[in-house]
Amino acid sequence: MKYAFIHSERKHHYVRRLCSALNVSASGYYDWIGRPPSETQKTNQRLVTKIRCYHEASRQTYGSPRIQRDLLASGESVSRQRVARLMRAEQIQSKMAKRFVVTTNSKSTTAPAPDRLQRRFKTELKNEAWVSDTT
Repeated sequence: MKYAFIHSERKHHYVRRLCSALNVSASGYYDWIGRPPSETQKTNQRLVTKIRCYHEASRQTYGSPRIQRDLLASGESVSRQRVARLMRAEQIQSKMAKRFVVTTNSKSTTAPAPDRLQRRFKTELKNEAWVSDTT
């Protein structure tokens, strides 16, 4: 993590100053840059590619539990927590479709207010049908 921070901030600060501030050696940082990716990093990258494929195939509705099931079906041995962590790191989120929920029960509601105007909204005089209170 320290080396990754140094790598991201090297455009704004000297590498040696960052290394001394984080108590790491500059030679260790430069060795980290030239190091090939580990097997875990390679596996994670392969999994992220498959996760993106399954996520797109589900029209971006699958979350980590369903994607983990798909990965298990394809022969990958991976936990749901690892899938969730990789999805979070790559900012892959499922779009949740909100279900329609009926919020009123029209059979048990009270009767509507009486129509005192009988749908005649135009009047001859001002304030004949409308009253307001400004207090």
